[in-house]
Amino acid sequence: MQCGAGMPAWKGYGMKLLKAIDLVLDNLEKYACALLLAGLTAVTITKIILRIASLPSSWTEELARLMFVWCIYIGTAHAARYGKHLKVDILSTFVKDRGNYVFRLITNVSSILFFVVLSYIMTLVLQFMLVRPQRSAAIGYDMFFAYLSVFVCAVLSCIRYIEDIVRATVEYKENRQAKEEV
Repeated sequence: MQCGAGMPAWKGYGMKLLKAIDLVLDNLEKYACALLLAGLTAVTITKIILRIASLPSSWTEELARLMFVWCIYIGTAHAARYGKHLKVDILSTFVKDRGNYVFRLITNVSSILFFVVLSYIMTLVLQFMLVRPQRSAAIGYDMFFAYLSVFVCAVLSCIRYIEDIVRATVEYKENRQAKEEV
């Protein structure tokens, strides 16, 4: 079954689904990071005010640390979407389109493998944390939620790198098709 100018019928639906997932995750990550950063700022200001008033407040440091950790790990997944992680792209200047595509695939697949291994390890850690729960010293929250941030990051990052593989493949095929038509 064909759709349009020689495109498979599933391509349109697949890209719509990819864009929908991308939009949902993008908004989720942005708003979560914004809320966490706002909360982190509020807690830090509270800590400063309490320090000026000579009132002890160990809970503010602990809450700020938890918010900071979650913000970092959600931000890591968000950075994966836009390819903003540190990378060496000197090789891409020496190769043509196909070489850049291959490098992009190698990078994405190796990143997926890293995050799959990380998510597996974190699954084991989280299972252990459920069996032997630990509480934070000042607030008393379950440390499971602090470690959960790493697992969430790994899963979101895997999704983002899979999206990029699909996006890179579609771009490569469209560029190749455009060159063949010219």
